Amino acid sequence: MEFKSNVIFTGRVPDAQLYQLTAAAFCSTYVSYFEGWSYHREAMRCGVPIIASNITAVPEVAGTAAFMLTL
Repeated sequence: MEFKSNVIFTGRVPDAQLYQLTAAAFCSTYVSYFEGWSYHREAMRCGVPIIASNITAVPEVAGTAAFMLTL
């Protein structure tokens, strides 16, 4: 991995710390061919912008609250 020195693998973290980590993000990017909505929901709860794939239920749930990528 080219940027592995910039990646921190936390493992499981308590909910309060997960909220802090998510809220500190620049954006939430999860471009998947499969469902993965709960990840975006947590980011939205923290006010973090979302970049998502335009497939499965993500566009229906996110509406205009996310930037959708065409896969």
